[in-house]
Amino acid sequence: MSDEHVPADPFAQQSVAVKAVRRLFGETTSITAWILALPFWPIRARAFLLTLQGGNVHGSARIFAGTNVVGTKLTVGPATFINAGCHLDATEALTIGADVHLSPRVMVLTVSHAIAGPERRGGGVERAPVTIGDGAWIGAGAIIFPGVHVGRGAVVGAGSIVTRDVDADHLVAGSPAKVVRALPGARDTGDQTRGGS
Repeated sequence: MSDEHVPADPFAQQSVAVKAVRRLFGETTSITAWILALPFWPIRARAFLLTLQGGNVHGSARIFAGTNVVGTKLTVGPATFINAGCHLDATEALTIGADVHLSPRVMVLTVSHAIAGPERRGGGVERAPVTIGDGAWIGAGAIIFPGVHVGRGAVVGAGSIVTRDVDADHLVAGSPAKVVRALPGARDTGDQTRGGS
């Protein structure tokens, strides 16, 4: 996490208004998605809107216009930056840590389909949570598939397709994404994939 002071999350305790909006809209995300797309909303107000929708989004998270969030199982940590045009599928648990950077047009998916028979190749729905560890950076246009864990401090190259876990403090790139190298300052202790995120 950065050295600068991050204010306490003003939305940690649900207000009466937040609970009332959740009762009113329930699982409906279309209104929030439409509002998130509007460019005149302040960047940090979008965190509040996602909290109203049912997510757990820290008030210091910065979310740019055009970000599309489907589902309500979203957790975003403090000082995280989500750039324009990202698609976040939170129909299953999607956890984004602190100080994470999602570049423009990143897609994070928690739901996909199995490959089925020739009559209809898009088979049954497969769901799995996704976690992006603290301090990770996901490059522009990258796609993170269901069930993937991106370790803390990892970097995913632009345009990469990530189908497997990414170790902490490693750079991956390509389609499918493969390890390019360990990054300076890589941690030597603990489980590299799951450690500390």
